[in-house]
Amino acid sequence: MKPVKLFEQYVLEAKQFGAKEIMKELKNKDDWGDLADQVYMKSGNMVVVDTWFYGQDRAMKQLEDSWKKGGSNYDYWNKEHGVDFKIVDTFSEVKAEGRHKKLTKDGIVGIVLKVTANKILEANDISIDGHLLNQLADNQIGGVPATEFQKEHDLDLKAITRALNHTKEINQYELRDIINGTASKRNIRSFLKLYKNK
Repeated sequence: MKPVKLFEQYVLEAKQFGAKEIMKELKNKDDWGDLADQVYMKSGNMVVVDTWFYGQDRAMKQLEDSWKKGGSNYDYWNKEHGVDFKIVDTFSEVKAEGRHKKLTKDGIVGIVLKVTANKILEANDISIDGHLLNQLADNQIGGVPATEFQKEHDLDLKAITRALNHTKEINQYELRDIINGTASKRNIRSFLKLYKNK
């Protein structure tokens, strides 16, 4: 979702994001490397495969974990685009077969994902301040959670920008953890005391 400058305000374009859009993004090898070669669509589901030489069970577990809730791939696509995944099937091949031969001669593990596209976001779901707060946290929290956090706490974004870029009192990872609620309660309280609008 990209911001569009309109009458000196930012309005976010609303767009549905699902499996087709993921496939399109993955084609950018500069960002995603060879992952594009490991993902394809089959019967309306997204299939993700990985290679293994030793340790088929371990390779399968790593692949499943990365696409389950809390896994790195799940979290990225869910936070950035609101996409949800459900593993509906798994498979493995001791020797790559069919289209998988392009990847390797060795073993393949794979998962079949049901992809649920996000709802179409309304432009007002993400405020200008929420968009800015997400940018300050290096786009690691998503516009909607940042907007909700900003609405709840009314932060002084200029002071946070100064603290991040000039005085280095806080870094983007600490900011991310505070907004996500994974920082200690003490750190969250201290942050809100310093940066809440008076």
